[in-house]
Amino acid sequence: MAQITQTRMSATEYLKLPETKTPTQLIDGEIIVSPAPEIPHQDVVFTAARLLDSLQLGGKVRISPIDLWLDEENVVQPDVLWMANDSWCKVAED
Repeated sequence: MAQITQTRMSATEYLKLPETKTPTQLIDGEIIVSPAPEIPHQDVVFTAARLLDSLQLGGKVRISPIDLWLDEENVVQPDVLWMANDSWCKVAED
């Protein structure tokens, strides 16, 4: 019988992992790996990002992959992210 190994880690530890092309997030301290999105999903992401950008709300529009540090147990990669100029959110940087 196969064993399931769960490793919990902090956001600080997660952000030290090597870069990967596989969509990976830290949710509730657990690493979640997802398959790459399919083409229709990417079409919706691109359309949503263009729409947000066209609204000229100020701030910045970003698309995945981008690590968004929510807290010490959650670093997510939203498909589309709009950040106000005075945003409180922290985008992980090198």
